[in-house]
Amino acid sequence: MDDGTCQVCSHYTILTFAHLLSRTLKLKAEETYSHIPQITQITKKSLKLCNDDVKMWKLTFMRLDYLRMNFLIERLSVERGGESRQKLLDVAREILDMTVFLWLERDRSGHRHYDYEFMTTL
Repeated sequence: MDDGTCQVCSHYTILTFAHLLSRTLKLKAEETYSHIPQITQITKKSLKLCNDDVKMWKLTFMRLDYLRMNFLIERLSVERGGESRQKLLDVAREILDMTVFLWLERDRSGHRHYDYEFMTTL
């Protein structure tokens, strides 16, 4: 039974909408984080040079939160928008790199009691 709708057109419309949605999310995220530019400029080198341990940890977790959100948007772009996987891989690599950095810098929180055992399962 044909209801008169074009399956190809309908599928194309859904893909176009998904691509548009992922682009809109990317632009909104860039706009939001442009108000806090230091988050996008945080590097391991700048974190190592940070003298205040509490500030170093806060900046690290802010950067990881940004990367987490960026990873989800890139994943949506790949799955729904048909974009290249290279950006997704770059974000995933940076998340892994920051996680290893956290593990290596755990001694900077010597006066705090954190449980780093969850990181050994990597």
